[in-house]
Amino acid sequence: MLVLSRLPDESVIIDVGGKIIRVTILEIRPNSNKVRIGFTADKEVIIHREEVYEQAKEMISKLKM
Repeated sequence: MLVLSRLPDESVIIDVGGKIIRVTILEIRPNSNKVRIGFTADKEVIIHREEVYEQAKEMISKLKM
């Protein structure tokens, strides 16, 4: 795991086979331990929260049975 420190309005670029994903820190909410992040990517790049991705994977595996 790569761990980075970023400030609001700073970004990290991820290049996956020529598909660029920009992850930007939008806000660090004081007193809540939450960070708002934004993603910019080509339309064909699908981005999910982890829990949504895991649920979808589970549903698909059940359908294949």
